Amino acid sequence: MIPSWQMRWCTLTKAFNKGPSEGIFDDMDLASSRLGSNTQTRTKTLMDWISLIDQIELDEDADVLGDLYEYLIGMFAANSGAKDGEFYTPHQVSDIMARILTAGREDMPTYSLYDPAMGSGSLLLTTASYMKNDGIRRAIKYYGQEVITLIFIGGIL
Repeated sequence: MIPSWQMRWCTLTKAFNKGPSEGIFDDMDLASSRLGSNTQTRTKTLMDWISLIDQIELDEDADVLGDLYEYLIGMFAANSGAKDGEFYTPHQVSDIMARILTAGREDMPTYSLYDPAMGSGSLLLTTASYMKNDGIRRAIKYYGQEVITLIFIGGIL
């Protein structure tokens, strides 16, 4: 028998299984032993994370969650080293690359960005932030690919 929380989770995630976010939660395993050795500890772990995230004060003028995500990715990269072709590009490097890519093109009404190894999508977003039309729907088109599904999912979020 499937526990009721799993049924509710399935119902919730079905709403995201349309369009570009289709399948975004397919690899998520809420019963993973990485979250805890039993249902009670897994639930506590998830609730603790939700509580921590809920305490973050969001600011319209700052990307607090993006900065937190980037910090955590950097910490994990520093502690795990590169493996299986996975690399972390520090924000400062992405920033310089973005400035080079957009130099003289900042005022273009539309712009397409492609990153063949997009990882979390940081370079795409950093590059877009230098464009005058950043934030205008469909002015910037993002294209990217990533071989690792879980990282790709993070990138398209």
